[in-house]
Amino acid sequence: MQDNSFAERFPVHAMRGDATAVREYLRTTARAELLEHGAVLLRDTGLTETDELESMSRELLGTLYEAYTGGVVPRSNHSRYVFSSTELNGLFNLKLHNEMAYQRNYPRYITFFCATPSRWGGQTPIAHESDIQRELGGEFGARIAGDNVVYTRRYLSRDRHPSRVRRFPSMFVSWQDSFGTEDRAEVETKCAELELKFEWSAEQTLEVRSVLPAFRTLPETGREVFFNQVLTQNFSRGGLGAAGYAAHRLFGFSTASAPRHSAFEREGELTSADVATLNRAYTRAEVSFRWRRGDWMLVDNLQAMHARRRFLGERSIWVVMGE
Repeated sequence: MQDNSFAERFPVHAMRGDATAVREYLRTTARAELLEHGAVLLRDTGLTETDELESMSRELLGTLYEAYTGGVVPRSNHSRYVFSSTELNGLFNLKLHNEMAYQRNYPRYITFFCATPSRWGGQTPIAHESDIQRELGGEFGARIAGDNVVYTRRYLSRDRHPSRVRRFPSMFVSWQDSFGTEDRAEVETKCAELELKFEWSAEQTLEVRSVLPAFRTLPETGREVFFNQVLTQNFSRGGLGAAGYAAHRLFGFSTASAPRHSAFEREGELTSADVATLNRAYTRAEVSFRWRRGDWMLVDNLQAMHARRRFLGERSIWVVMGE
């Protein structure tokens, strides 16, 4: 759907700069609306500071997440619990995905706050997983029902490849930055905690592998929901986008060496038809809106996928996530 279509699918509340009204909504109504709809947009919250956002977030989230341990894209911390959204170059789109679906420590809720809207583009499209399942059709859904997604991620060593990590952070995330430590033993401990299989190369490149379901169970209802990053993590033109794929190929990457790749455990590699089916379903299911300063979007990560459109100019979207 086109821009400004968000309100046709998800609730939008005008807060008129009233912080008391925002707090009361979060305390009394937000979780019920998120369970029913999957995402909610709060307009004109009046919030401007990270400490305000943290304080308000505690009305919704019992536990705030401190770090993106094992994350696959560069981010910055604005405070202990407030992060930047992905710092992937603004020239690239980011496809629909569930946050951190490639690991067991994914957040139930993720929120996006607009500190600075971009001059052009930069929308954060949303799609309810039920809409995606409807657009995928019965045949594709039946084929992958009960299947797992195999996620493979590779992280360079910042010490061995300093120029690549520094100059191309969107492509080359170091294991030191992703796991927040310089100690390989500590990385291995964190991998074990997250049930990640890992392997080190001679160049200290870290390869991790996780096998997780393509569908999860929504605990409140028992309904099976489509929850994964099978398309976002796929090393293909359809997965990365034409520009992203060309950039990776320019560096000599293949499926066997790519920073990120995904495949189904039972069905195997995604075919070009699979990728096209997913892209078509995502495009038809997503809705979006134009960010305004002070907007705050709340998302039930189990029920709604989010994305990012390319943009020009400065853009600052703050993220808080948790349970």
